[in-house]
Amino acid sequence: MKKAIILILFSLFCISLNAQKLIIGNGISTLIKAKNSNKPYQKTGFGINTNLEYELSEKLAITGEASWNSWGSRIVEDPKNSVSLMAGIKVNPMRIIYFEARTGYFFGDLEKYALIPAIGARFNKFDLNAGYQVSGLYNFANIRVTYFWK
Repeated sequence: MKKAIILILFSLFCISLNAQKLIIGNGISTLIKAKNSNKPYQKTGFGINTNLEYELSEKLAITGEASWNSWGSRIVEDPKNSVSLMAGIKVNPMRIIYFEARTGYFFGDLEKYALIPAIGARFNKFDLNAGYQVSGLYNFANIRVTYFWK
């Protein structure tokens, strides 16, 4: 519950900035294990995200993300959870397709720094993003769908 309140407050803070170049959205993501491992964090997980973009130009933007993530596990009986804060840069070489690099930190059950190179496509207010999350021993393919409402 605390994590949901943090995401809502983060969204409201972003709205209060009221910048014309600031785009805000919410989405969901899935974390698919990238290695064959029995470690608790190497199971498929999901996340709930708040995403924002600040457009510097037509082809360049700064991105931010706050998310709550959860992993189930066959090894431990309780799922593992974390909150992540990410920041990055996005380049739009074409109208729909873009490339992005995000970095940030996971807080909670998984205390790790992460780097996420990604590619995505924006269809009006919907955004589809696929990345590879590198975080030491814990690597995931990350697929995110976001609806940008501003």
